[in-house]
Amino acid sequence: MRASERIGRARRLLGIAGGLAWVLAACSGPSAASDGGTPSSSLDLGALPDGLEIRLPAAPTITREVEVTSADAFTEAASVPGTRIRVTAGFDGRAFVRADDVEILVDDGVAVGSLLVERAHARILVRGGRWESLELQVPARFFPGPEEWREEWLVEDVLFEGVEVDAPDSAFLIRGRRVAIVDSEARAVRYSVWCGQTDEFQSEDIVLVGNDFASEGPEATVRLVQVNRAVTVDNRLSNGAKHNYRVHGRSDLAYAARNVLVNTGVMLGTLPGDALGRVWFDENRLHHVSPSLFLADPSIERLVSRGNRAFSDAVGCWLCGDPPDGWDVADNLIEPYAPPD
Repeated sequence: MRASERIGRARRLLGIAGGLAWVLAACSGPSAASDGGTPSSSLDLGALPDGLEIRLPAAPTITREVEVTSADAFTEAASVPGTRIRVTAGFDGRAFVRADDVEILVDDGVAVGSLLVERAHARILVRGGRWESLELQVPARFFPGPEEWREEWLVEDVLFEGVEVDAPDSAFLIRGRRVAIVDSEARAVRYSVWCGQTDEFQSEDIVLVGNDFASEGPEATVRLVQVNRAVTVDNRLSNGAKHNYRVHGRSDLAYAARNVLVNTGVMLGTLPGDALGRVWFDENRLHHVSPSLFLADPSIERLVSRGNRAFSDAVGCWLCGDPPDGWDVADNLIEPYAPPD
Protein backbone atom coordinates (compact mmCIF):
# COMPACT_ATOMS: atom_id res chain seq x y z
CA MET A 1 0.00 0.00 0.00
CA ARG A 2 1.46 3.35 -0.99
CA ALA A 3 1.85 6.25 1.41
CA SER A 4 -1.05 8.21 -0.07
CA GLU A 5 -3.37 5.22 0.35
CA ARG A 6 -2.27 4.72 3.97
CA ILE A 7 -2.87 8.38 4.74
CA GLY A 8 -6.38 8.20 3.33
CA ARG A 9 -7.16 5.09 5.33
CA ALA A 10 -5.71 6.55 8.54
CA ARG A 11 -7.71 9.74 8.19
CA ARG A 12 -10.92 7.84 7.59
CA LEU A 13 -10.31 5.63 10.62
CA LEU A 14 -9.30 8.46 12.91
CA GLY A 15 -11.72 11.07 11.62
CA ILE A 16 -8.93 13.36 10.50
CA ALA A 17 -9.97 16.43 8.56
CA GLY A 18 -6.50 17.10 7.22
CA GLY A 19 -5.11 19.83 9.49
CA LEU A 20 -1.58 21.14 9.37
CA ALA A 21 -0.63 20.04 12.87
CA TRP A 22 -1.48 17.01 14.93
CA VAL A 23 -2.04 16.16 18.55
CA LEU A 24 -0.67 13.11 20.26
CA ALA A 25 -3.45 11.01 21.77
CA ALA A 26 -1.54 8.79 24.15
CA CYS A 27 -2.55 7.50 27.56
CA SER A 28 0.65 8.54 29.27
CA GLY A 29 1.88 11.48 27.22
CA PRO A 30 0.98 15.16 26.97
CA SER A 31 -0.68 16.85 24.04
CA ALA A 32 0.82 19.39 21.68
CA ALA A 33 -1.55 21.49 19.60
CA SER A 34 -1.15 23.69 16.56
CA ASP A 35 -0.12 27.26 17.28
CA GLY A 36 -0.61 28.28 13.69
CA GLY A 37 -4.34 28.92 13.76
CA THR A 38 -5.13 25.87 11.63
CA PRO A 39 -7.32 22.84 12.42
CA SER A 40 -5.62 20.01 14.30
CA SER A 41 -5.69 16.34 13.37
CA SER A 42 -4.82 13.51 15.70
CA LEU A 43 -2.76 10.38 15.37
CA ASP A 44 -2.87 7.69 18.03
CA LEU A 45 0.61 6.38 18.86
CA GLY A 46 -0.77 4.10 21.54
CA ALA A 47 0.19 4.22 25.20
CA LEU A 48 3.77 5.32 25.68
CA PRO A 49 5.96 3.94 28.47
CA ASP A 50 5.99 5.70 31.81
CA GLY A 51 8.51 8.50 31.78
CA LEU A 52 8.35 9.10 28.02
CA GLU A 53 6.54 12.29 27.03
CA ILE A 54 6.79 13.43 23.44
CA ARG A 55 6.54 17.01 22.23
CA LEU A 56 5.24 17.26 18.68
CA PRO A 57 6.08 19.82 15.98
CA ALA A 58 4.31 23.17 16.14
CA ALA A 59 2.51 24.13 12.94
CA PRO A 60 3.73 27.00 10.77
CA THR A 61 1.86 30.30 10.79
CA ILE A 62 0.99 31.10 7.17
CA THR A 63 0.30 34.57 5.79
CA ARG A 64 0.76 34.17 2.04
CA GLU A 65 0.68 31.53 -0.72
CA VAL A 66 2.95 31.08 -3.75
CA GLU A 67 2.86 28.56 -6.63
CA VAL A 68 6.24 27.39 -7.95
CA THR A 69 7.55 25.13 -10.70
CA SER A 70 11.34 25.40 -10.31
CA ALA A 71 13.99 25.00 -7.62
CA ASP A 72 15.03 28.66 -7.86
CA ALA A 73 11.45 29.90 -7.50
CA PHE A 74 10.96 27.48 -4.59
CA THR A 75 14.03 28.80 -2.74
CA GLU A 76 13.00 32.41 -3.33
CA ALA A 77 9.53 31.73 -1.90
CA ALA A 78 10.93 29.71 1.02
CA SER A 79 13.13 32.64 2.03
CA VAL A 80 10.08 34.63 3.17
CA PRO A 81 8.55 33.75 6.59
CA GLY A 82 4.91 32.68 6.62
CA THR A 83 4.82 31.25 3.09
CA ARG A 84 2.73 28.36 1.82
CA ILE A 85 4.42 26.93 -1.29
CA ARG A 86 2.39 24.91 -3.75
CA VAL A 87 4.54 22.83 -6.09
CA THR A 88 2.47 22.04 -9.17
CA ALA A 89 5.15 20.80 -11.58
CA GLY A 90 8.34 18.81 -11.18
CA PHE A 91 11.84 20.23 -11.10
CA ASP A 92 15.41 19.01 -10.69
CA GLY A 93 18.13 20.31 -8.44
CA ARG A 94 18.27 21.30 -4.79
CA ALA A 95 15.77 23.59 -3.12
CA PHE A 96 16.34 25.40 0.17
CA VAL A 97 14.21 26.60 3.08
CA ARG A 98 15.72 29.81 4.47
CA ALA A 99 12.93 31.15 6.68
CA ASP A 100 10.68 30.16 9.57
CA ASP A 101 7.01 29.21 9.11
CA VAL A 102 7.10 27.56 5.70
CA GLU A 103 4.55 25.06 4.43
CA ILE A 104 5.32 22.97 1.33
CA LEU A 105 2.48 21.20 -0.47
CA VAL A 106 3.40 19.12 -3.52
CA ASP A 107 0.71 17.98 -5.96
CA ASP A 108 0.11 14.24 -6.33
CA GLY A 109 2.59 12.50 -8.58
CA VAL A 110 4.96 15.45 -8.86
CA ALA A 111 8.67 14.51 -8.75
CA VAL A 112 11.07 17.08 -7.37
CA GLY A 113 14.76 17.16 -6.47
CA SER A 114 16.23 17.41 -2.99
CA LEU A 115 15.42 19.75 -0.10
CA LEU A 116 17.64 21.31 2.57
CA VAL A 117 16.15 23.15 5.53
CA GLU A 118 18.94 25.46 6.61
CA ARG A 119 20.11 25.67 10.21
CA ALA A 120 18.27 27.59 12.94
CA HIS A 121 14.85 27.63 11.20
CA ALA A 122 11.59 26.42 12.69
CA ARG A 123 8.02 25.36 11.94
CA ILE A 124 8.32 23.66 8.58
CA LEU A 125 5.72 21.34 7.04
CA VAL A 126 6.42 19.20 3.97
CA ARG A 127 3.48 17.24 2.57
CA GLY A 128 3.48 15.09 -0.56
CA GLY A 129 5.82 14.82 -3.50
CA ARG A 130 8.43 12.40 -4.79
CA TRP A 131 11.85 13.57 -3.60
CA GLU A 132 15.50 12.51 -3.94
CA SER A 133 16.42 13.48 -0.36
CA LEU A 134 15.14 15.58 2.53
CA GLU A 135 17.65 17.08 4.95
CA LEU A 136 17.79 19.31 8.02
CA GLN A 137 21.14 21.07 8.05
CA VAL A 138 23.71 20.25 10.73
CA PRO A 139 23.97 22.92 13.47
CA ALA A 140 27.43 23.95 12.32
CA ARG A 141 29.37 26.42 10.20
CA PHE A 142 32.53 25.30 8.43
CA PHE A 143 33.38 28.30 6.27
CA PRO A 144 34.62 30.97 6.62
CA GLY A 145 36.87 30.72 9.65
CA PRO A 146 37.19 27.82 12.13
CA GLU A 147 34.56 25.11 12.43
CA GLU A 148 31.77 26.13 14.81
CA TRP A 149 28.88 24.10 16.29
CA ARG A 150 26.03 25.83 18.14
CA GLU A 151 23.02 24.23 19.82
CA GLU A 152 20.75 27.15 18.93
CA TRP A 153 21.31 26.32 15.26
CA LEU A 154 19.33 23.08 15.53
CA VAL A 155 16.28 23.06 13.23
CA GLU A 156 13.00 22.84 15.15
CA ASP A 157 9.37 21.80 14.56
CA VAL A 158 9.42 19.89 11.28
CA LEU A 159 6.75 17.54 9.96
CA PHE A 160 7.22 15.38 6.85
CA GLU A 161 3.88 13.80 5.93
CA GLY A 162 2.95 11.59 3.01
CA VAL A 163 6.20 12.08 1.13
CA GLU A 164 8.00 9.55 -1.08
CA VAL A 165 11.78 9.48 -1.36
CA ASP A 166 13.77 7.53 -3.93
CA ALA A 167 17.31 8.24 -2.80
CA PRO A 168 20.53 7.52 -4.70
CA ASP A 169 22.23 7.86 -1.31
CA SER A 170 20.29 8.56 1.94
CA ALA A 171 16.63 9.57 2.10
CA PHE A 172 15.97 11.50 5.33
CA LEU A 173 18.93 13.21 7.04
CA ILE A 174 17.49 14.73 10.15
CA ARG A 175 18.64 16.34 13.34
CA GLY A 176 16.89 18.88 15.51
CA ARG A 177 14.04 19.27 17.97
CA ARG A 178 10.47 18.05 17.45
CA VAL A 179 10.87 16.34 14.09
CA ALA A 180 8.27 13.87 12.77
CA ILE A 181 8.09 11.65 9.69
CA VAL A 182 4.58 10.30 9.17
CA ASP A 183 2.94 8.02 6.58
CA SER A 184 5.86 8.28 4.18
CA GLU A 185 7.96 5.97 2.00
CA ALA A 186 11.68 5.78 1.36
CA ARG A 187 13.84 3.65 -0.91
CA ALA A 188 17.50 4.38 -0.24
CA VAL A 189 20.90 3.02 -1.19
CA ARG A 190 22.25 3.98 2.26
CA TYR A 191 20.17 5.18 5.21
CA SER A 192 16.43 5.59 4.96
CA VAL A 193 16.62 7.70 8.13
CA TRP A 194 19.89 9.04 9.51
CA CYS A 195 19.54 11.11 12.67
CA GLY A 196 22.92 12.37 13.82
CA GLN A 197 25.77 14.83 13.33
CA THR A 198 24.91 17.14 16.21
CA ASP A 199 28.34 17.30 17.88
CA GLU A 200 27.74 17.03 21.66
CA PHE A 201 24.11 18.17 21.35
CA GLN A 202 21.12 15.82 21.25
CA SER A 203 18.24 15.72 18.82
CA GLU A 204 14.99 15.74 20.78
CA ASP A 205 11.48 14.40 20.23
CA ILE A 206 12.01 12.40 17.04
CA VAL A 207 8.86 10.61 15.80
CA LEU A 208 8.65 7.99 13.03
CA VAL A 209 5.16 6.57 12.57
CA GLY A 210 3.33 4.66 9.83
CA ASN A 211 6.20 4.67 7.35
CA ASP A 212 7.61 2.17 4.84
CA PHE A 213 11.42 2.41 4.71
CA ALA A 214 13.79 0.18 2.72
CA SER A 215 17.59 0.42 2.47
CA GLU A 216 19.83 -1.65 0.23
CA GLY A 217 22.33 -2.51 2.94
CA PRO A 218 25.54 -0.43 3.13
CA GLU A 219 24.01 1.23 6.20
CA ALA A 220 21.10 0.72 8.58
CA THR A 221 17.51 1.49 7.64
CA VAL A 222 16.95 3.73 10.68
CA ARG A 223 19.92 4.93 12.72
CA LEU A 224 19.39 7.28 15.67
CA VAL A 225 22.47 8.89 17.22
CA GLN A 226 22.49 11.40 20.09
CA VAL A 227 18.71 11.39 20.60
CA ASN A 228 16.64 12.25 23.64
CA ARG A 229 13.06 10.99 23.34
CA ALA A 230 12.39 9.05 20.14
CA VAL A 231 9.28 7.11 19.13
CA THR A 232 9.39 4.61 16.24
CA VAL A 233 6.04 2.85 15.88
CA ASP A 234 3.94 1.06 13.26
CA ASN A 235 6.60 1.20 10.54
CA ARG A 236 7.83 -1.37 8.03
CA LEU A 237 11.63 -1.45 7.86
CA SER A 238 13.65 -3.60 5.47
CA ASN A 239 17.35 -3.88 4.73
CA GLY A 240 19.64 -5.91 2.52
CA ALA A 241 22.46 -6.47 5.02
CA LYS A 242 22.76 -4.03 7.97
CA HIS A 243 20.47 -3.77 10.98
CA ASN A 244 17.05 -2.27 10.40
CA TYR A 245 16.98 -0.28 13.65
CA ARG A 246 19.98 1.10 15.55
CA VAL A 247 20.40 3.51 18.47
CA HIS A 248 23.83 4.92 19.31
CA GLY A 249 25.67 7.80 20.93
CA ARG A 250 24.46 9.45 24.12
CA SER A 251 20.79 8.58 23.79
CA ASP A 252 17.88 8.17 26.20
CA LEU A 253 14.17 7.35 26.08
CA ALA A 254 14.11 5.50 22.75
CA TYR A 255 10.91 3.54 22.15
CA ALA A 256 10.16 1.20 19.23
CA ALA A 257 6.94 -0.82 19.03
CA ARG A 258 4.68 -2.65 16.59
CA ASN A 259 7.13 -2.37 13.70
CA VAL A 260 7.74 -5.01 11.04
CA LEU A 261 11.43 -5.62 10.36
CA VAL A 262 12.34 -7.50 7.18
CA ASN A 263 15.59 -9.46 6.70
CA THR A 264 17.68 -7.88 9.47
CA GLY A 265 17.49 -7.08 13.16
CA VAL A 266 18.40 -4.54 15.83
CA MET A 267 21.54 -3.02 17.36
CA LEU A 268 21.38 -0.95 20.55
CA GLY A 269 24.67 0.56 21.61
CA THR A 270 27.87 -1.57 21.36
CA LEU A 271 30.02 1.12 19.66
CA PRO A 272 32.81 3.11 21.37
CA GLY A 273 31.35 6.16 23.08
CA ASP A 274 27.79 4.83 23.21
CA ALA A 275 25.88 5.56 26.43
CA LEU A 276 22.24 4.50 26.26
CA GLY A 277 19.80 5.25 29.06
CA ARG A 278 16.22 3.90 28.85
CA VAL A 279 15.32 1.87 25.76
CA TRP A 280 12.14 -0.04 24.88
CA PHE A 281 11.65 -2.55 22.06
CA ASP A 282 8.18 -4.09 22.36
CA GLU A 283 5.71 -6.09 20.27
CA ASN A 284 7.67 -5.92 17.03
CA ARG A 285 7.65 -8.60 14.32
CA LEU A 286 10.87 -9.64 12.60
CA HIS A 287 11.15 -11.73 9.42
CA HIS A 288 14.82 -12.40 9.84
CA VAL A 289 17.57 -14.01 7.73
CA SER A 290 20.81 -12.37 8.95
CA PRO A 291 23.24 -13.57 11.66
CA SER A 292 22.40 -10.76 14.11
CA LEU A 293 18.88 -10.56 15.53
CA PHE A 294 18.84 -8.47 18.71
CA LEU A 295 22.20 -7.06 19.81
CA ALA A 296 22.01 -4.94 22.95
CA ASP A 297 24.96 -3.51 24.86
CA PRO A 298 25.04 -4.78 28.48
CA SER A 299 25.86 -1.22 29.59
CA ILE A 300 22.35 0.05 28.67
CA GLU A 301 20.93 1.55 31.85
CA ARG A 302 17.42 0.13 31.45
CA LEU A 303 16.18 -2.09 28.63
CA VAL A 304 12.64 -3.36 28.23
CA SER A 305 12.05 -5.89 25.44
CA ARG A 306 8.75 -7.73 25.64
CA GLY A 307 6.29 -9.43 23.32
CA ASN A 308 8.43 -9.51 20.20
CA ARG A 309 8.04 -12.27 17.61
CA ALA A 310 10.85 -13.30 15.30
CA PHE A 311 10.55 -15.67 12.35
CA SER A 312 14.11 -16.88 11.86
CA ASP A 313 16.13 -19.98 11.02
CA ALA A 314 19.39 -18.04 11.51
CA VAL A 315 19.34 -17.64 15.30
CA GLY A 316 17.93 -19.63 18.21
CA CYS A 317 17.69 -17.10 21.04
CA TRP A 318 16.39 -13.56 21.42
CA LEU A 319 18.90 -12.21 23.92
CA CYS A 320 21.41 -15.00 24.31
CA GLY A 321 22.51 -15.31 27.92
CA ASP A 322 21.05 -13.79 31.07
CA PRO A 323 20.01 -10.14 30.90
CA PRO A 324 21.80 -7.69 33.21
CA ASP A 325 20.16 -6.65 36.45
CA GLY A 326 17.42 -4.10 35.93
CA TRP A 327 16.49 -5.23 32.44
CA ASP A 328 13.03 -6.57 31.61
CA VAL A 329 13.32 -9.10 28.76
CA ALA A 330 10.46 -11.59 28.46
CA ASP A 331 7.90 -13.22 26.18
CA ASN A 332 9.99 -12.87 23.02
CA LEU A 333 9.33 -15.76 20.65
CA ILE A 334 11.42 -17.23 17.86
CA GLU A 335 9.61 -19.37 15.30
CA PRO A 336 10.66 -20.93 11.97
CA TYR A 337 11.21 -18.40 9.22
CA ALA A 338 8.16 -17.10 7.41
CA PRO A 339 8.19 -14.31 4.82
CA PRO A 340 6.43 -11.03 5.54
CA ASP A 341 2.94 -10.38 4.24
